[in-house]
Amino acid sequence: MARIPRWAEKQFSARCSLGDAVASRPDEDINGWDYFVEFPHAQFGGDWEKSPPRRQAFAQIKSTIGRSRRPSVKLSNMLRACSSPDPWFIFLIQNNGEIYGIEVLNDLLSCSLKEIRRARLGNSKIHKVLLPIEFALNDRIDGDVVEWMTQRLGPSALAYAQKKREQFETSGYEHGYGTGKIVVSAKDEDEFANNLIGLGKGLAVESFTYSDDRFGLPDLKVVQNTSSTGRIFFDPFPIGSCDIKLIGPAAEPPLALKGSVFGFPPPMAKTDETIRFSSPPLEVVKSGLSGRFILKNDDDVSYDLSRYALHAKLLRWLHSTAIRLEVRSRGIPVWQTTFRQSSGKNDKTFADIIHGLSAIGAHTDLSGLQFSIDDLRRALPELHEAMALLTESNLRLEATASGFGEDQIDAVMYLCFARLRGALLSVIATRPVTSSSISGDLRRLILGRPTIRDAYFISDATEDDDVTMLQEFDRHAKATADEAVLLIPDLMERLAVTRGENRRT
Repeated sequence: MARIPRWAEKQFSARCSLGDAVASRPDEDINGWDYFVEFPHAQFGGDWEKSPPRRQAFAQIKSTIGRSRRPSVKLSNMLRACSSPDPWFIFLIQNNGEIYGIEVLNDLLSCSLKEIRRARLGNSKIHKVLLPIEFALNDRIDGDVVEWMTQRLGPSALAYAQKKREQFETSGYEHGYGTGKIVVSAKDEDEFANNLIGLGKGLAVESFTYSDDRFGLPDLKVVQNTSSTGRIFFDPFPIGSCDIKLIGPAAEPPLALKGSVFGFPPPMAKTDETIRFSSPPLEVVKSGLSGRFILKNDDDVSYDLSRYALHAKLLRWLHSTAIRLEVRSRGIPVWQTTFRQSSGKNDKTFADIIHGLSAIGAHTDLSGLQFSIDDLRRALPELHEAMALLTESNLRLEATASGFGEDQIDAVMYLCFARLRGALLSVIATRPVTSSSISGDLRRLILGRPTIRDAYFISDATEDDDVTMLQEFDRHAKATADEAVLLIPDLMERLAVTRGENRRT
């Protein structure tokens, strides 16, 4: 490798010395670069042993005795410059004393990587390919060379290295990373269509191929994976919005919902377009002349109470009557249909829990409560027992006559509570006694609809909060001192005992 002229060496070294930097030539130019520059220590006001190291950079010197400002550098040298986290500079020194400088960053880094890739794809040896470096007039350094370099380093060596690494890894991918081909399979047309409108459980991936494409230069190597299986899931964007009107039981007003429209015309069959009208948890799929009514909540995803309340209401409607549906776009009806009454069994546990939580929400703020179906399952059976005590159905209470006594009882006041996701939900309620009878030693009370006297929602509840609830019950009990009210503060404990006895039998 030819050495740079002595006058160019002296010129660069002298200009670095003027800025209190040290420019050292390596004993052997193994990296293809001419100088290693150590910058003067930056001012540091902290403890000496915590002072940062001196900043450093690499430099390659080009010289010319003419007017040309277009030297060349080997691509192998440019690869080392681009891949290093350290600052690298190229300087052109003319014999008239002018110095030009350019940093291996931004456009030069991107251009270098592009030519390196082109050479690799063309099976060229990069140490034999030269990259022309064009120095413009505004690249001339009229002042302090060290100051010129320092300004480009910035205050943080780490930030500089991160910026350069990001450019090294992302340049050339501004318009995409490559071309992939995925071969998927579906059991039938419906599975395919449902997935593409966002309602499926994923399509099976049979094979996947990928070709990297950087700087618009596609790689000749193709990554192919056919040895393992997987699934691909779709999260489509809506193609429009709509209004959904649902008419259910005659005694209840219709429901009006805002929805999104998702569409996909199946390419594998000559049928009408499949369209999804979505207002979670309600999903309505129109395919041809038929439609499907779907209520969908992911078991492991948390939602707020209002979503579950809509779910429970639509379930109740679906199991009690036919539901008429009308979809409108910009006020104009675009589709109407009727869904027949479901003959399946309604989930009474879910209905009771959501009704009870909604009743509590009418007395205390539950806006901070979000939970999943899995959370509800983990809270059973206590949660269902507590919420069932708030349903509007009559309850039957039985005990020995000696336990209740024979005095008149006009109402029963009780405390019910449960935990959900670490929160305590507690209610003090009363139910009127609609009938009372004694048969032998057994007294039976029929209790009417509940009235909630107070409700509580305590997030991150502790055992101290259980004590507080008993104190609250006592406070409400004092207000009934002159009434014929049976007080049952331990109703949940009694239910737990009964549940245990039923298990043993």
